[in-house]
Amino acid sequence: MRRSVAAAVLVAAFLAAATPAAAYHGGRRVTTATEAPYSVLVDARTFHTHFICSGSIVDPSHVVTAAHCATGDRGNRLRARAFTVAAGITVLRRGLVPGAQLRRVTRVRVHPAYDHRLVGYADIAVLQVDPPFQTTATVAPIALVDTGGTPGPGTIVRGYGFGLDGHDHQADEHSLDMMVRPFSRCLPGLAGVACARSAVGTGCPGDSGGPIVTTVAPIVLAGVISGGSDDRCAKGETAWFADLATPAIADFVRGDDHPPAMPYAEELAKLHLTTDAAAPIACRAAPWRDATATTTQFVQPGGGAVVQDGPESVYAPKASDIGRRISCRSIGHSAGGTAWMPADAYVTVGPRRLCLEAGSSPSRQRCQPWDATATG
Repeated sequence: MRRSVAAAVLVAAFLAAATPAAAYHGGRRVTTATEAPYSVLVDARTFHTHFICSGSIVDPSHVVTAAHCATGDRGNRLRARAFTVAAGITVLRRGLVPGAQLRRVTRVRVHPAYDHRLVGYADIAVLQVDPPFQTTATVAPIALVDTGGTPGPGTIVRGYGFGLDGHDHQADEHSLDMMVRPFSRCLPGLAGVACARSAVGTGCPGDSGGPIVTTVAPIVLAGVISGGSDDRCAKGETAWFADLATPAIADFVRGDDHPPAMPYAEELAKLHLTTDAAAPIACRAAPWRDATATTTQFVQPGGGAVVQDGPESVYAPKASDIGRRISCRSIGHSAGGTAWMPADAYVTVGPRRLCLEAGSSPSRQRCQPWDATATG
């Protein structure tokens, strides 16, 4: 599931013999293709490289996968003839099992906003196959999540993929249930990215591009696995995925080659203290790109409550805030999606003073007097 596909370059030839093993991501082995008939194996092979990813059938002629699976580590788009897609399989072996379908790719579409230097951003591609898949009990498309229907924090989603096991061997198909995390815990500053986590496992190279689906009927495709927060296959890491409910992602998958732009920012928001006694805490927005509007949230860090949300970029602490820490995040909005960028700092509200501390340097503290009795 790594953002990088380089680690999968040395996997065995397509459908080569593989030693059965429990996948390192800690998931459950998929024993029948009828469980997820939309889940496919994507094989990319050129004269210089060979790697394996996963994908999902969204209609008989199209497979959705990750953009980095269609371009490689350097962002150079591979030709359609480099790809082969196998559907109706769960076990890697020599030859195809009965009911399996093997297809060549005739066209590769990569999201126009994809940039391999922006990890996880617009990491989505669509492969067109010919001839179309024949719909059977083991090979069938999956419906897309409704636009705006991102599974909320705490929702259980399920990932499927053909990622490596713990010994860098290509594994049979496995699934893993994960809990969706708040957007603020995902990749900061990037629209179109959601994330989930499991305490018992995560994905590995080869799971990239695989489906993230809902677990309550009707089952729909909610995301496409892109990468993870750790360097390699670490159990309990946060896995991020392209959010198919984001307008710019959804429109592209449905055929729009010019979807609306999604906002992103590469710098943190800035939290600081002001000399204005009426509003002593201020948040300077991140330098957004492709955002048509911005708002600000003042929050209690560490997953705490939102204390103010709206266009105002300043906050007046109340007596009820005494003992709390207050931070902020800047939010970029556009027709294509919404993104959050936090500040790496917080203000501790005391009865007589406010103290600003940088999250990365707790020893750097700046305090100024504050009169709690003057507030409501």
